[in-house]
Amino acid sequence: MALTINPQSTSSTCYITVAQFLTLYDWRLVSELVSDTGYSVSESELSTDPNLAACLMRASAIFEGACAKGGRYFASDINNLMAYNNGNSVGAWQVIGIISGLTINLLKARRGETAEDDPNYKEAMRLLERINDGDLNFGFLEPETIAGTASWTQFSKQNLVSQKLLFGPASYYFVGNMSRYQ
Repeated sequence: MALTINPQSTSSTCYITVAQFLTLYDWRLVSELVSDTGYSVSESELSTDPNLAACLMRASAIFEGACAKGGRYFASDINNLMAYNNGNSVGAWQVIGIISGLTINLLKARRGETAEDDPNYKEAMRLLERINDGDLNFGFLEPETIAGTASWTQFSKQNLVSQKLLFGPASYYFVGNMSRYQ
């Protein structure tokens, strides 16, 4: 039996653009990492480079997998976050940072290197673990409304007595010499 793809659970595009990725990494470094010829790719060619596109898509897939395992976000939620204010929100930039850190590691892996010393990669892995554990909130309203808001009720003496809650001095409830506690 073939499984049906749930469009909410996977995205057909990368979550971030090449331009967003290049705000965090120097295009010259990236152009050397994507090149298969030994010559750097020009800055304008990066937007259509198939190697960069593949690494961005793979990093998006890794991110999406962590979101799915964490059980907090669908692909549609992340797409909505990235579309909000044209991807210019704190939550969107958190996603951009995570996927960029993963992407730079994938690009370096093409050369047999790792990005373990890269601070963006380290931060991406730390946040990815939190997402994987269902521990990170990207600023959606739903988690806050599901949890509810704090409220309080002031009880009168009659209400406390009727609910059999403690009211009055401790000597009403405890046997023995209370003078040593005063």
